[in-house]
Amino acid sequence: MTAGARIRELGSLDWADWAKDGTLLFGDAGRLYRRPLRDADELSDPSLVADLTAQPFEHIEAPEEARRWPRALTPATR
Repeated sequence: MTAGARIRELGSLDWADWAKDGTLLFGDAGRLYRRPLRDADELSDPSLVADLTAQPFEHIEAPEEARRWPRALTPATR
């Protein structure tokens, strides 16, 4: 954290991250929201981006080739 940074309590969320445009994206109870940051002191109300609550969760195992990271490229292998 930087000097003067503020912490905001957002409650219990399933997921959260910053978008490239500086808005906060977060998931809560099967819904995806976007919350623009108006200024350093104020978060605006979130807008609903997607409601996925009607879609049942299905566990899908990753294929074998997707379970390991590819080998790092070196100048000799490019």
